[in-house]
Amino acid sequence: MLSVINLSTRKPHECVFCQASFNRPDALKRHWRTCKTRLKRSLEIPQLSSKVRGRKPKACDRCYSLKRACVRTASTESCKSCIETNAVCLYNRQNFHREDLQESRGKLSPMPNTAHITIKPHAPIKQSYQQTAHSLLHEHTIGTTLIRRPSEMDFTELAKFPYLGNLCTTSGIANTFECGTSQYRLFIRQKIPFYEVNVPDEARSLSHPEISQAETNDCVDTLSKAPWTRPRDGVGIPPSSLNLIMSDQDVTTLNRSCEIVKQVRNAIINKNAKSRIQISWSESIEATCLQFFSPMSIERYLTLFWFAWHPNCPFIHRPSFKSTTSNLNLVIAMTIIGACISPVDSDRAMANIWFDVIEEMVFNDEAFSITQSIDTKQDITTFFVHCLSTLQAGYCVCLYQTWEGSRENKRRVRKDRYKVIIWLARRMGLKNATLDTVSAQNMKDFDWQEFIARESLIRIFSWIFNLDSAFALFFQQPPRMLVQEADMDLPSPEACFQAESAEQCFIELKSWRARIAPQRNLKLCVALKAICSETVRCYENFFSNMGVVGMFTIISAFCALTFQARHSMSPILDKSMLRRGLHNWKRLWPSHIRDLELSQSFAHSDPNRWKTLGFVRHAPEYWLLTSWVLEQSTGRCPQSVQVNSPTNEDPDMKQLNGLIVELRDYNTDASKEG
Repeated sequence: MLSVINLSTRKPHECVFCQASFNRPDALKRHWRTCKTRLKRSLEIPQLSSKVRGRKPKACDRCYSLKRACVRTASTESCKSCIETNAVCLYNRQNFHREDLQESRGKLSPMPNTAHITIKPHAPIKQSYQQTAHSLLHEHTIGTTLIRRPSEMDFTELAKFPYLGNLCTTSGIANTFECGTSQYRLFIRQKIPFYEVNVPDEARSLSHPEISQAETNDCVDTLSKAPWTRPRDGVGIPPSSLNLIMSDQDVTTLNRSCEIVKQVRNAIINKNAKSRIQISWSESIEATCLQFFSPMSIERYLTLFWFAWHPNCPFIHRPSFKSTTSNLNLVIAMTIIGACISPVDSDRAMANIWFDVIEEMVFNDEAFSITQSIDTKQDITTFFVHCLSTLQAGYCVCLYQTWEGSRENKRRVRKDRYKVIIWLARRMGLKNATLDTVSAQNMKDFDWQEFIARESLIRIFSWIFNLDSAFALFFQQPPRMLVQEADMDLPSPEACFQAESAEQCFIELKSWRARIAPQRNLKLCVALKAICSETVRCYENFFSNMGVVGMFTIISAFCALTFQARHSMSPILDKSMLRRGLHNWKRLWPSHIRDLELSQSFAHSDPNRWKTLGFVRHAPEYWLLTSWVLEQSTGRCPQSVQVNSPTNEDPDMKQLNGLIVELRDYNTDASKEG
């Protein structure tokens, strides 16, 4: 069924921009100077890394600079000195020995620009299928790194299911998804400093429109008495020596914190008899609430959200997001997720206290009780933006409850809350999630705010559909959304959505539309028909210019269709079309645009690190698993691998894990026989 791609006919040095190949690295370097694709996209010439010799560095950067002994045990990621001072233990020096490169490549992305990537010697290697190419190479150069392009499938590594195998055997958001190592998340957390400042008089004269002057003063007084702690040393700051902890002395963040605390308090005090909220408002709960939703805590958790979680679900527009003016429930839900992926136990424990409270606050929003459809074809209205933010907040709640909540909470979210989210999406109209009204003919007519709103709508609809398919794949829950109703546009490439200015967004959008011309962006349901058809070659240019998120959305649709095919009592689905579609998806996956997205690599301290891709980079694993399940449902799967047709839901993902184990064993035996 599968065969490893033969690379023997390729020249060893390949251009990352246009895929032209050369026999020698010097020829590749000369080509880069005149590469039309590189010049067109205004990309810099990559730097070739020369051979590095010298002794293996055993000391971390801090101990090396202080000229101290660096003692590190096998059971810890940091050395003894860094643990005692609670400092970040890093290994950034570049004088690596060749053996160190072999050992640390599991932490590297296939991007040529690896000069600033943090490497931890002796750290456990956890390779993804794109990263496996590094462990096969002997020289750390661009030419050798690009023997296997990032979007090329390594079937040997795919058959091990490095991502999905881990997903169904671990728990928690941080361990399940691509959120970075605990050391990286600690690095992010500690980038937000704690310091003491006096409350300026102006702070007491500024109030939020929804908060009275008296409430603002009370909040300032209460916050100034809260039992804050410093994360660097864990020592409590006595109230007598602290007036207030604020972020950059920005008083607007104080008012936002006051507003959040007020809403949480009201939700707890005014809970009804059917409420799931188990806590009561008290002085201790108030102190915990004030600490968790302080200005600095919100900033710290939102930073964790953007840099560690956002790459996994990029449906919120970061360049235009402001925590002080964005939808309150959305800010709170994002804060909870940021705390859930914190490497500090107390952060996660405090977040758990508010799970049910925030869930009720979000799902009691008026957007979930509208009685008529929302017209999104014309201008973007305030209520439209509110409903969009509410959808995003509800999605975040479903995420943290599904992977961090109790067993009861997980079931409630999958059974009830997600059904309400799909209901609101249908009310807003899936067919209205399109960029057809956004003009990119000239800069004068381009409306960036309209693009942000409509692309955000496309993306949240896509992720709602993706999670619905994931519930079917992971928990054997029948999909609630039909592929036939997926009438929204496919997401535009990440370069468009990540653009940090109207001008940059206009350039990327216009360039993308020119590349896919004469076609326009396809609806998801239309793209599925196209990729399953015998005339798919008419759409190859479109699919080759689609981003990774778009291709992941398509393979998620195949997961849902395959689930329906397995459980259908009548032949309502043409399985031969599904098989053809999966074959075409595999053939179309390697792409220049996806090479660029998959190859992005940023240092820990790089402010653009939020632009990396999360677990969607493992879309080929979803393709392989879906292909196996489809083959079994049609009687083509090997007898040694049996995919059972479940009759009940599987909240612990035991069936998925069992299938992956069997597939691993089968491929291991097949490779030995071969």
